[in-house]
Amino acid sequence: MDLTSYDFMTQDCGACHPGGGPAELDRNGKRYDLHAADPANNIKGGADNGFDGDYYKAKWAESGVIEADCLLCHLPGYDKKSREAQRANLNYRWAASAGAGFAKITGAVKNGENLCIQYDKARFDEKGCLKHQIAPEPGTSVCLWCHGETDWKKKGEVYEPRKDVHLNAGLRCVDCHPAGSRAADERINKPGMHQFAKGDDPGSLVRDDLDDTMEGCQGCHETRKHGAPLPKHAGLPPDHLETISCQACHIPWRYGQSVLVHDSTADNPLPRHPATGKKIWTFYGQNLRPWNFYGEKDFFGAQNQPTDRFRPQLARYKGKIYPVNRVYSLWVGIEEQGKPLDMVWMQDLRGMWASFEKDPASFPELQKLKDDNGDGVTEINSPEEIEAIIKSVTAWLESKKKPMDGKGIVFVDGTKVHRSGTESYEVEALPHEYTPYASSFKYSHGVQPAGAALGSGGCTDCHSGGSHFFFQAVMQRPFGADAKLQWQAQYELLGISGSMAELGAFREETLKPASFFLTLLAGAMALIWVLSELILTAGFFGSTAGASTPAAVPGRLRAVQGVILMALLLSVVALFSNAAMLEYVTVSQRFLNSTHAAFAGLSLLLAMAAMSRIGVFRGKSGGVLVLDPVIRVILAAGILAIAIGGGTMFLKSGFRVVFPFAGWVRFSYTLFDAGVFAALSGIVLFLGRATWLLPVKLAAAPQADSNKETTI
Repeated sequence: MDLTSYDFMTQDCGACHPGGGPAELDRNGKRYDLHAADPANNIKGGADNGFDGDYYKAKWAESGVIEADCLLCHLPGYDKKSREAQRANLNYRWAASAGAGFAKITGAVKNGENLCIQYDKARFDEKGCLKHQIAPEPGTSVCLWCHGETDWKKKGEVYEPRKDVHLNAGLRCVDCHPAGSRAADERINKPGMHQFAKGDDPGSLVRDDLDDTMEGCQGCHETRKHGAPLPKHAGLPPDHLETISCQACHIPWRYGQSVLVHDSTADNPLPRHPATGKKIWTFYGQNLRPWNFYGEKDFFGAQNQPTDRFRPQLARYKGKIYPVNRVYSLWVGIEEQGKPLDMVWMQDLRGMWASFEKDPASFPELQKLKDDNGDGVTEINSPEEIEAIIKSVTAWLESKKKPMDGKGIVFVDGTKVHRSGTESYEVEALPHEYTPYASSFKYSHGVQPAGAALGSGGCTDCHSGGSHFFFQAVMQRPFGADAKLQWQAQYELLGISGSMAELGAFREETLKPASFFLTLLAGAMALIWVLSELILTAGFFGSTAGASTPAAVPGRLRAVQGVILMALLLSVVALFSNAAMLEYVTVSQRFLNSTHAAFAGLSLLLAMAAMSRIGVFRGKSGGVLVLDPVIRVILAAGILAIAIGGGTMFLKSGFRVVFPFAGWVRFSYTLFDAGVFAALSGIVLFLGRATWLLPVKLAAAPQADSNKETTI
């Protein structure tokens, strides 16, 4: 981090660290101030002190140390700004007293001044003990003092009640991230242990042994803890919940700016950027526009950050699909045989660019770097530009007498490490990473209510051609050789073939609605059949018995059937042309999804009944109805497909059978619905056949042979 222990607490890093640990003790476990004040150790304030990182240029004896400050979180009304002012003045020993309001401090170690500490006697009782109220569980605002800014920078978190259902319900951070005796996980629920329950973020390697100690979604919702509603996922196959995280559906949108690309190779020309080494950092947001985080942080503040609504990427992590923020990085590194890649110090890169700005002729190679895509920021993407940055950084380090024996400058672009404009090699990254050299974050905040979650509108929320779940364009690389973005489909990131994703979309967008259409059509055909029987029974066209049957009756009946069929077909078509009316008159897509198994089972039973009732009509001439074999084949195919597809899904979901071919399990869903479609098609044809036979039966009735049987 290029920081000594003293610098770490002096700079912004110290603002969020409550003290103790590296702010109090050196690597040998000795207090900095006591060790530095001992003449036997020969440590001088502000001196090199043997270039010891614990004492280099430090004034521990004068400033004191920052002990662990419990009141920073547990004292309501703690004045963090006063603490910060004392820390900035290097008044470490007295920062906690100022923040808690116990004392007023004047003077600054930073300026070599003597300090005056004036205690507030009203804060003490007659025995000299402090009088204050301790809050066992800190409020959310306490947590956000530190996490608000860092989480904005890293993953674009927006901690606003209107953008998170849990904050809107009044939950606090400690409700999901408890500590001590309030924690449920035995790893942290131990006497004297002060470890906050944490999740499992792939972008962090801090205390991975405590991953998933926090309250998970199921831990609250399945036990109704904190008044959480019991989740119901009607219409969602059970195995979806085994492979898709809750967050993947309940965080369909993000509402804050987050870093997608971190480029630390050239100066950021955007306004309000601090004139520090970080000027060589350019962030690109999810919209791939350059973003000056540090300028906006100081201008807006974490609580007023601009919104940037976007769909999060989805990636697999430890067997489940999560919404993630994968950060892509471009940087200049140092390669040395047998060692991991190192990064060129920011101060060196900034020094090179500052020298170039003063005298462009000092680094002629840098003049080859251009803003090829016109976004206002120089990007390095072509072989010539890669060669130029490598040569320029090498020249700068050599001019500063930096030891480069056995070392070489490289340009790192995601997973590609360039040794020159023409020579490069790839490094391996995990599926949820763009590169092993940048962070990846899971999204767990910004949870939307059930009505806004994916799936609330039915299966087509994910399984459709326009759904982001499979077909969203995801950045593959920010700058190709032509400086243009390179994309890939979301299904590729999930490790799913395009044909399988398209098959799922076809199933939900076309096959299931077509089956619903056939159901309505089958109902129309059944209605025509029943009405025809009633017409014949009532004798609207004359007697239906014996030789007195008028010859015109079959034709008239067919005309009536045609009119009824046309009216019903027009009604069905009209319904399907208006989704809202279709749902209003019939049932919702979500209801169909939740009852799909029963719907398919009914289709299977009707198909089997139709198979058993198909007979061969034989008139006086002994002719055979040629449509019967076709109907039999369609019905048989539907029954078989339902049995195979449904059986596969049942074994997979019901008995947790692990099939060796995941693709086959995915295909079984489509096979099952194709079977339902085929069964309903056969049923419609069967009903049409039965309706068509009524006039034929009527016409043949006077000549019917008493020894022959007519079967409908």
